[in-house]
Amino acid sequence: MEGGWKRPLLLVIGTLFLTVVASVLSVGWGPSGVSFSEVLAIFQGGGEGLSRDIVFKIRLPRWALGMAVGGALALAGGIFQSLFANPLVEPYTLGISGGATLGVCVGLVMGKLLGWEGGLFWWSLGGGLVFMGILYGLGRRRIFSGSTILLSDMLLFGLMLSFLSSGLVMLFLALARAADLHQIVFWTMGSLEQGGGVNLLGVWGVVLVGGSSAWLFSRELDAFLLGEEEALFLGVPVHVMKKFFFFVAVMLTAVSIASAGLIGFVGLLIPNVYKRLLPFKHRLLVPLFLVGGGGFLVLCDFLARVIIAPLELPVGVITGILGGMLFVVMLFQEKRA
Repeated sequence: MEGGWKRPLLLVIGTLFLTVVASVLSVGWGPSGVSFSEVLAIFQGGGEGLSRDIVFKIRLPRWALGMAVGGALALAGGIFQSLFANPLVEPYTLGISGGATLGVCVGLVMGKLLGWEGGLFWWSLGGGLVFMGILYGLGRRRIFSGSTILLSDMLLFGLMLSFLSSGLVMLFLALARAADLHQIVFWTMGSLEQGGGVNLLGVWGVVLVGGSSAWLFSRELDAFLLGEEEALFLGVPVHVMKKFFFFVAVMLTAVSIASAGLIGFVGLLIPNVYKRLLPFKHRLLVPLFLVGGGGFLVLCDFLARVIIAPLELPVGVITGILGGMLFVVMLFQEKRA
């Protein structure tokens, strides 16, 4: 590897630096009028009651949710890209996002009619997991020693489910009332605004378990980048590991969408950036995905809050614009190299 240990060290330092800067900006500044000096005073035990509530009940939960969701989406994207050996696969490619959005529509429209609305988090999570089950059933094939999942078929079925869910969501949009319509549309743009309204411990638990699992089997992820046949030749139990990584990535994606809505480009951009610099090094890539993805989303959320303050943009708008521009620049530089 060019540069030996220097490139990984620089990547780690750069990732930590950018994440710390993004975190300081996210917690220290905002449209509410609580200045950075007041935030420092609050962490030292001072500050007024309202300012403390803004920091501890709004900004910190929002930062924590951003770190968890950004890390989860980046890690899920990295797993899918390694599993399919395709740099263009991302967490939303397989239709899980469509299922989660459809779950929200059902919760808003049908739930009110039947009197069992519940939290949108659970509706979204349930929709994503139902579509995961459908996708797994469609992509599952019997073999002589048990069963496996065919990745090529799964990608096609995922696209089919995405189109199906999009049609059903548009049907619900046509039937929804004005208030529900706005909430569904806002959900599809993504937001960390509900940071204090979700179970952060539960979300972080899923992210940490998923990250630890991917890190423990990082060698198998390295092997999948070479292709299924090569991974099998290297001694990887391909049929078992495909199912394992699929469920880990889907759970990370479903929990992220249920917590913050649809936030694009994080799962596509962040893994591509790191994998172009450190291919076949998932033992280091997995932590970088978690930290770098979280820092990127926190930075985008900060920009979404301050660009047109006191109004707030959906964070998905910022990730789409900023992530799209960065991805184009990265591809253009690679083409010129």
